[in-house]
Amino acid sequence: LHQYAEKLEHKTDELAARATTDALTGIPNRACFDAFLQRCMDEAALSSRPLPFGVLMLDVDHFKRFNDSYGHPVGDEVLKLVAQTLRKVIRGSEISARYGGEEFAVALQCSRQGLEVAAERLRSAIENAKLQAEGAMLSVTVSIGGACVDDLRSVDAALLIQCADRCLYAAKRSGRNRAVVQLASEDE
Repeated sequence: LHQYAEKLEHKTDELAARATTDALTGIPNRACFDAFLQRCMDEAALSSRPLPFGVLMLDVDHFKRFNDSYGHPVGDEVLKLVAQTLRKVIRGSEISARYGGEEFAVALQCSRQGLEVAAERLRSAIENAKLQAEGAMLSVTVSIGGACVDDLRSVDAALLIQCADRCLYAAKRSGRNRAVVQLASEDE
Protein backbone atom coordinates (compact mmCIF):
# COMPACT_ATOMS: atom_id res chain seq x y z
CA LEU A 1 0.00 0.00 0.00
CA HIS A 2 2.86 2.35 0.84
CA GLN A 3 4.54 1.66 -2.54
CA TYR A 4 1.24 2.22 -4.34
CA ALA A 5 0.78 5.57 -2.55
CA GLU A 6 4.32 6.64 -3.53
CA LYS A 7 3.70 5.64 -7.16
CA LEU A 8 0.43 7.56 -7.17
CA GLU A 9 2.09 10.63 -5.67
CA HIS A 10 4.89 10.45 -8.25
CA LYS A 11 2.36 10.14 -11.09
CA THR A 12 0.37 13.10 -9.71
CA ASP A 13 3.52 15.24 -9.58
CA GLU A 14 4.40 14.18 -13.13
CA LEU A 15 0.94 15.12 -14.42
CA ALA A 16 1.06 18.47 -12.62
CA ALA A 17 4.43 19.22 -14.22
CA ARG A 18 3.08 18.32 -17.67
CA ALA A 19 0.05 20.57 -17.15
CA THR A 20 2.23 23.60 -16.40
CA THR A 21 5.21 23.04 -18.72
CA ASP A 22 5.44 23.68 -22.44
CA ALA A 23 6.26 20.31 -24.01
CA LEU A 24 8.54 21.69 -26.74
CA THR A 25 10.61 24.24 -24.84
CA GLY A 26 10.55 22.88 -21.30
CA ILE A 27 9.69 26.24 -19.75
CA PRO A 28 6.39 27.12 -18.05
CA ASN A 29 3.34 27.36 -20.31
CA ARG A 30 0.65 30.03 -20.50
CA ALA A 31 -1.51 28.38 -17.84
CA CYS A 32 1.42 28.46 -15.43
CA PHE A 33 2.16 32.10 -16.33
CA ASP A 34 -1.46 33.11 -15.79
CA ALA A 35 -1.54 31.32 -12.43
CA PHE A 36 1.72 33.04 -11.36
CA LEU A 37 0.32 36.43 -12.35
CA GLN A 38 -2.88 35.75 -10.40
CA ARG A 39 -0.89 34.68 -7.31
CA CYS A 40 1.12 37.91 -7.51
CA MET A 41 -2.09 39.93 -7.76
CA ASP A 42 -3.62 38.08 -4.81
CA GLU A 43 -0.49 38.71 -2.71
CA ALA A 44 -0.43 42.38 -3.73
CA ALA A 45 -4.07 42.76 -2.70
CA LEU A 46 -3.15 41.63 0.82
CA SER A 47 -0.14 43.91 1.02
CA SER A 48 -0.18 47.24 2.84
CA ARG A 49 2.39 48.77 0.49
CA PRO A 50 2.58 49.30 -3.26
CA LEU A 51 4.07 46.55 -5.39
CA PRO A 52 5.63 47.71 -8.67
CA PHE A 53 5.18 45.03 -11.31
CA GLY A 54 5.77 44.51 -15.02
CA VAL A 55 4.98 42.14 -17.85
CA LEU A 56 7.00 41.67 -21.03
CA MET A 57 5.62 40.05 -24.17
CA LEU A 58 8.27 38.76 -26.61
CA ASP A 59 7.64 37.68 -30.19
CA VAL A 60 10.26 36.04 -32.43
CA ASP A 61 10.90 38.34 -35.37
CA HIS A 62 10.13 36.85 -38.81
CA PHE A 63 9.50 33.40 -37.32
CA LYS A 64 7.66 32.23 -40.43
CA ARG A 65 10.86 32.73 -42.44
CA PHE A 66 12.68 30.15 -40.29
CA ASN A 67 9.94 27.61 -40.94
CA ASP A 68 9.67 28.45 -44.64
CA SER A 69 13.43 28.57 -45.29
CA TYR A 70 14.68 25.73 -43.11
CA GLY A 71 11.61 23.69 -42.14
CA HIS A 72 9.61 23.26 -38.97
CA PRO A 73 12.32 21.35 -37.08
CA VAL A 74 14.55 24.44 -37.31
CA GLY A 75 11.60 26.60 -36.26
CA ASP A 76 11.30 24.36 -33.20
CA GLU A 77 15.02 24.86 -32.50
CA VAL A 78 14.51 28.63 -32.69
CA LEU A 79 11.79 28.39 -30.04
CA LYS A 80 14.00 26.20 -27.87
CA LEU A 81 16.88 28.68 -28.24
CA VAL A 82 14.69 31.56 -27.09
CA ALA A 83 13.39 29.50 -24.16
CA GLN A 84 16.90 28.41 -23.12
CA THR A 85 18.11 31.99 -23.29
CA LEU A 86 15.18 33.20 -21.19
CA ARG A 87 15.88 30.45 -18.65
CA LYS A 88 19.53 31.60 -18.37
CA VAL A 89 18.76 35.31 -18.12
CA ILE A 90 15.64 35.28 -15.95
CA ARG A 91 16.27 35.92 -12.27
CA GLY A 92 14.77 34.01 -9.34
CA SER A 93 11.81 36.31 -8.66
CA GLU A 94 10.82 36.41 -12.34
CA ILE A 95 8.97 33.91 -14.50
CA SER A 96 9.24 33.31 -18.22
CA ALA A 97 6.78 31.22 -20.18
CA ARG A 98 5.84 30.22 -23.68
CA TYR A 99 2.65 32.20 -24.13
CA GLY A 100 1.66 30.66 -27.45
CA GLY A 101 3.12 30.03 -30.90
CA GLU A 102 6.31 32.08 -31.15
CA GLU A 103 5.33 34.38 -28.30
CA PHE A 104 6.82 34.34 -24.81
CA ALA A 105 5.93 36.24 -21.64
CA VAL A 106 7.93 37.39 -18.64
CA ALA A 107 6.56 38.75 -15.35
CA LEU A 108 8.68 40.53 -12.77
CA GLN A 109 8.46 42.81 -9.78
CA CYS A 110 10.05 46.07 -10.88
CA SER A 111 9.58 49.73 -11.74
CA ARG A 112 9.35 51.06 -15.28
CA GLN A 113 13.11 51.64 -15.32
CA GLY A 114 13.69 48.08 -14.12
CA LEU A 115 11.36 46.76 -16.81
CA GLU A 116 13.24 48.69 -19.50
CA VAL A 117 16.55 47.26 -18.26
CA ALA A 118 15.12 43.72 -18.15
CA ALA A 119 13.66 44.06 -21.65
CA GLU A 120 16.98 45.17 -23.09
CA ARG A 121 18.85 42.45 -21.18
CA LEU A 122 16.55 39.80 -22.70
CA ARG A 123 16.54 41.31 -26.19
CA SER A 124 20.33 41.51 -26.27
CA ALA A 125 20.85 37.99 -24.90
CA ILE A 126 18.56 36.50 -27.54
CA GLU A 127 20.19 38.50 -30.33
CA ASN A 128 23.63 37.26 -29.21
CA ALA A 129 22.57 33.61 -28.97
CA LYS A 130 23.25 31.86 -32.27
CA LEU A 131 21.69 28.76 -33.76
CA GLN A 132 23.53 26.50 -36.17
CA ALA A 133 21.26 24.88 -38.73
CA GLU A 134 22.01 23.28 -42.06
CA GLY A 135 25.56 24.62 -42.06
CA ALA A 136 24.46 28.19 -41.41
CA MET A 137 24.72 30.28 -38.27
CA LEU A 138 21.27 31.78 -37.72
CA SER A 139 20.56 34.95 -35.77
CA VAL A 140 17.33 35.19 -33.85
CA THR A 141 15.83 38.47 -32.70
CA VAL A 142 12.72 39.34 -30.77
CA SER A 143 10.46 42.33 -30.47
CA ILE A 144 9.39 43.10 -26.92
CA GLY A 145 6.47 44.99 -25.50
CA GLY A 146 6.28 45.79 -21.83
CA ALA A 147 3.76 47.25 -19.44
CA CYS A 148 4.20 48.02 -15.78
CA VAL A 149 2.38 49.54 -12.86
CA ASP A 150 3.62 51.34 -9.79
CA ASP A 151 1.20 49.29 -7.71
CA LEU A 152 -0.11 45.89 -8.78
CA ARG A 153 -3.11 46.41 -6.52
CA SER A 154 -4.38 49.08 -8.94
CA VAL A 155 -4.69 47.12 -12.17
CA ASP A 156 -6.41 44.13 -13.72
CA ALA A 157 -4.11 41.41 -15.12
CA ALA A 158 -5.90 41.53 -18.49
CA LEU A 159 -5.18 45.26 -18.80
CA LEU A 160 -1.50 44.71 -18.08
CA ILE A 161 -1.28 41.98 -20.74
CA GLN A 162 -3.22 44.08 -23.29
CA CYS A 163 -0.96 47.06 -22.73
CA ALA A 164 2.18 44.90 -23.08
CA ASP A 165 0.73 43.38 -26.26
CA ARG A 166 0.08 46.83 -27.76
CA CYS A 167 3.65 47.81 -26.92
CA LEU A 168 4.86 44.61 -28.61
CA TYR A 169 3.12 45.58 -31.84
CA ALA A 170 4.55 49.10 -31.54
CA ALA A 171 8.03 47.54 -31.32
CA LYS A 172 7.32 45.48 -34.43
CA ARG A 173 6.00 48.49 -36.35
CA SER A 174 9.05 50.54 -35.42
CA GLY A 175 11.52 48.10 -36.93
CA ARG A 176 11.62 44.91 -34.80
CA ASN A 177 14.50 43.74 -32.57
CA ARG A 178 13.61 46.39 -30.04
CA ALA A 179 11.61 46.93 -26.90
CA VAL A 180 8.79 49.38 -26.20
CA VAL A 181 7.83 49.74 -22.53
CA GLN A 182 5.28 51.98 -20.85
CA LEU A 183 3.26 52.39 -17.69
CA ALA A 184 -0.09 50.66 -18.06
CA SER A 185 -1.80 53.88 -16.90
CA GLU A 186 -0.40 55.62 -20.03
CA ASP A 187 -2.44 53.19 -22.11
CA GLU A 188 -5.83 54.38 -20.88
